Amino acid sequence: MKELDKLFEFKPSGIKATRGRVLISEPLLGDFFFKRAVLLLAEHNDDGAFGLILNKKTDYKIYDLVEELEGFEADVFIGGPVETDNIFFLHTRNDLISGSEEIIDGVFWGGNFAEVKSSILSGTIEEDEIRFFLGYSGWSPNQLDEELKQYSWLVSKITPKSIFTKSPDELWKGLVVNFGEKFKTWLNIPINPQLN
Repeated sequence: MKELDKLFEFKPSGIKATRGRVLISEPLLGDFFFKRAVLLLAEHNDDGAFGLILNKKTDYKIYDLVEELEGFEADVFIGGPVETDNIFFLHTRNDLISGSEEIIDGVFWGGNFAEVKSSILSGTIEEDEIRFFLGYSGWSPNQLDEELKQYSWLVSKITPKSIFTKSPDELWKGLVVNFGEKFKTWLNIPINPQLN
């Protein structure tokens, strides 16, 4: 997309797209799942890449999907277009949930869901220590690399606190601002340019 290169004077961030980094979609990416998305990478290697979208909240609470968790008010997010009928989760409680994989310091992907449920029911895990997702995002080998070359994504670091932010709607904008003056124009592009 050479027109984007000229429009935004895009220069790669210099940060590699590896586990624990986030992808920030360019503002004109029209895909339903990835429009103004912030996506945490759980893995990116020769076999492909996968991760979870952090800023697309659904209208569901986890108890809408898992009845026995009635009263636990944790939101459910869209993780991506793959396996959207399955629940995935990030959490900070590796001490309670076995089988987890650390993605970034103190933030873990997955684990034993029976332990998640028992920790919730016993009150030993708080709503701000776990986040649930429907589906995940995945790329075949080299697919993400090609999208990065086409300037579909910026790559950034993220803090664990930002992953569990109470304002996910502001996450895309906040991360774009961190890239400085050069990317300020991204913030002024309407979500639907055809309505402008």
